[in-house]
Amino acid sequence: MAKKHQYSNGKKVESGIWENLDEHGVHDGTYSVRISRRFKIDAVRSSFQLFLRRRSIKTLPLARKEKRKMEDMMAAKAIKLANGDKTWIEAREQFQKHLEARLEDKSMAFSTIDNMLKTLKKHTSHWDTKMITWFNIETFETYLNSTELKKESTLNTRKNILKFIRQVFKRQIAIGAMNHNPTNGVHIRRSMHEIDLHEPDKEPEVMSKDDFYKVLDYAQVHFPEWAEVYSVGFWSGLRSGEMYSLKWHNIVFDDDLDKCRIDVKTSYCWKTDRVLQTTKGKKNRVVPMNEEILILLKKLKLKSTSEFVLPRIQDWKNGKAAEFIRGIQKAVGVKQTKFHAIRGSFCTALLLDGVPPIIVQKIMGHSSFRTTQHYISIVGMDLVNATKGLSRTVIPIGDAQKKKIEA
Repeated sequence: MAKKHQYSNGKKVESGIWENLDEHGVHDGTYSVRISRRFKIDAVRSSFQLFLRRRSIKTLPLARKEKRKMEDMMAAKAIKLANGDKTWIEAREQFQKHLEARLEDKSMAFSTIDNMLKTLKKHTSHWDTKMITWFNIETFETYLNSTELKKESTLNTRKNILKFIRQVFKRQIAIGAMNHNPTNGVHIRRSMHEIDLHEPDKEPEVMSKDDFYKVLDYAQVHFPEWAEVYSVGFWSGLRSGEMYSLKWHNIVFDDDLDKCRIDVKTSYCWKTDRVLQTTKGKKNRVVPMNEEILILLKKLKLKSTSEFVLPRIQDWKNGKAAEFIRGIQKAVGVKQTKFHAIRGSFCTALLLDGVPPIIVQKIMGHSSFRTTQHYISIVGMDLVNATKGLSRTVIPIGDAQKKKIEA
């Protein structure tokens, strides 16, 4: 005959846990967990009590584990009753408002926010009517590992989709609408096709020194304003947006060349037509000057009537810098690259001149050393036309860099 437990009169072991007694009032070796919570719902109904109970737990450690689970369940139910469940589209719209606020305080770039919102809308709209408490790990793994999505998206794209979904739930946790993130533990499987065709990261584009000077010489004759932009980019390594937003108060001139520098603190957002008070890497940095750029900047300063260092070229503002430089490269018969390749040439030139990679990373403003390693890989290659220096003779960044570079 099965034992008859007496749960109401059991001995309390600790908060929420009781010993079960048999018909003789003796502990029968099992435990019960009972937890309750009273909380306010709204102004009309002042309070509501939740009660959860689990009987016949074999050991005290198991009872404690069950208590933790029940407390999580209690918290989830309390949140749902207090705040009300919401649909995925409502959660996504709340996340959008949060991102818009970050755009206003300039802590995120417009392009980043735009990419996140477009990706979420494209890949999660089929969940718009689902309640956020409906989601679980299986929901996301089923979709992200589906054959259909694998056909149209790369592995990195699927990882980004998951990352953006996770951010939506993080926001719900932050505002107290949830107490756990259902994306935790989601595994994205790589297909055999992706494993077989997986290739190392593509090397960044750079312009050889000879090719750059052909482009520069042509620009000086036909497009002198662009020649100024190309020269500053080649001798400073600034990104396009950093050059466009560069102002004279960020240039430090000094009689001592080693103290001359460019303080890189801003960037330009082409989509919103505004100067951002942060760089792409979200960190200010200092770029030392060489003799070539010092002479150029002094000439520009003498004729300048603007707070900005470089000319306001309309094609540059309209985002056509890459298109324009490819036109010049085609005209002079050299390999066509992106505008960003000028910055890559600066980086490889520093490495070839013996500047320590960690210093190169700081000057370039690479947030990850992995980015710098891509350029280290290029320097290690046996390329006949590899960039040998920023100028035709020297890269005067510190005393060690003032030596003439061998041809």
